[in-house]
Amino acid sequence: MPITKRLRVLAGVKADPSAFVNNVALFDAAGNPVVFPQTGANVPHAPFVSATAIGTPAKTVTNAEPAANTLVVLKLTNGNNVANPTVAFNNGTARALQLGGSAPAVGEVVVAANGVIPCWFDGTILHMFGSIT
Repeated sequence: MPITKRLRVLAGVKADPSAFVNNVALFDAAGNPVVFPQTGANVPHAPFVSATAIGTPAKTVTNAEPAANTLVVLKLTNGNNVANPTVAFNNGTARALQLGGSAPAVGEVVVAANGVIPCWFDGTILHMFGSIT
């Protein structure tokens, strides 16, 4: 597909909203993060697992901080039920999780045990997918 046509499709000019959408599993049957091959058009990503307590907003993972412009799949083995959660990668700087461009309030990021939060990391902030209702 010519690059100009592809850009128009990605920009929403094409009528079919399902273009370039694929169903993917983020975790296998054993609960391990699925690692996708990094080839061609695939977007970079990184799977992370945090075992921080459900009521603690400062989540930690042992992985190194991902590069900017990376998809981050965050699995919370104990879940989350607090406002303004953060993630510290490998004991580094706590990075804010934002929803809709702002810090989420109580009840906006309730995640059950072993729940998954897909995010885009811009180098400073983890932007959660979804919207505030």
